[in-house]
Amino acid sequence: MIGRLLIATLIVAISSGSFVAWQQWQRRRLTPLVNTVGRDDPWIAPTILYFRSDTCAPCTVQARFLTQLQAGLPVHVETIDVAADPQRAADYGVMTLPTTIVVGAQGNVKQINYGLTSATHLARQLEN
Repeated sequence: MIGRLLIATLIVAISSGSFVAWQQWQRRRLTPLVNTVGRDDPWIAPTILYFRSDTCAPCTVQARFLTQLQAGLPVHVETIDVAADPQRAADYGVMTLPTTIVVGAQGNVKQINYGLTSATHLARQLEN
């Protein structure tokens, strides 16, 4: 019994560590990309890259969350329609909709969120 518990704990620890390492790798990989495409002006405010599609039902909920966020914080939201710009979605490795990428004021990728992310959670990510 203790052996099984130890094995389960080890599997959870390895999985969690792998996921955290993968997210850090993604943030490092995307930061140069974020800083080289589509921006004429410097990053003067935090930005959220919001990947969506007209056929994505949860995307309408995510859009409301982003509107709530913008009402309370000075944040720029850049909406990318994956149907209209599939290459950009591929460049960013977007496989799930909605996807939000939180970019700090200095242009560094702070967080990548796959699926719905509440306004409160996004605000916390912008503060860190």
